[in-house]
Order: sequence, then structure tokens, then C-alpha cells
Amino acid sequence: MNASLTMLMIGLTVGLLLISKNRFAGFLSKLERVVLAWAKLRTRLLKLFFVLILAILSAWFAIAYGTVLIVYLTWESLGWKILCILTLVFTAGALSLFYYACSILRLSLLTPLLMRDTLEVEQDRSRRSASRRE
Repeated sequence: MNASLTMLMIGLTVGLLLISKNRFAGFLSKLERVVLAWAKLRTRLLKLFFVLILAILSAWFAIAYGTVLIVYLTWESLGWKILCILTLVFTAGALSLFYYACSILRLSLLTPLLMRDTLEVEQDRSRRSASRRE
């Protein structure tokens, strides 16, 4: 009787250890997937950042040379007024781009990209805790 009880306790302990090991391995697997997704996201964002920097520099040179050309061609007819007109145009463009960037942040268009994998892990965790309660 005592030996069978000891074997039963050993069996239960081994079973619980195996279940714990499997749960921990599942957790590590999910964690690795999230880390890999964040690494991919970071790489994509860095590429996007550098491409945008180059695009901004190119656009700046195009705007600068275009502005010089406009001023040169219209200086005889408008004189110094062309400088005021171009200043207003570029200020309006910069303000509109600033407000557009603020609206993107306000509408949270970046949230699905950043939080997708984190939300999957949270949903899996809530499903597991709900299945344990039942």
C-alpha cells in the first residue's frame, strides 16, 4: 500500500513537471516569436528612416534649385515680392505636412503595426487563463 502511494506521488510529480516544462517551452516559443517580430520591425523602420532621410535631402535640393530658378525668372516682373510669395508657399506646405503627421499619430495608424504580435501573446495568455478556470 505504501509503495503504491509512493509510486502514485512520483507519477503525479513527474506529470506536473512535464506539464510545467511544456508550458514553459510554449511561453519561450511565443517570446522568441515576439522578439523576432520586433527585430524585423526595427530593421524595416531603420530602412524606412534612411530612405526618408535621403528623400528629404533630395527634395530639399530640388526645392532649393527650383526656388532659385523661379526667383531668377520672375525677378524683373515681381522683384522682391517673389521672395515673400515663395516664403508663404513653403510655410503653408510645411504646416500642412506637420498637421498631417499629427493626424497620423492621433489616428493611431502605427498601432496595428507595432502591437500586433504583442496582442497575440496577450490573447493567448488570456485564453490559457480562461481554460484553467474551467
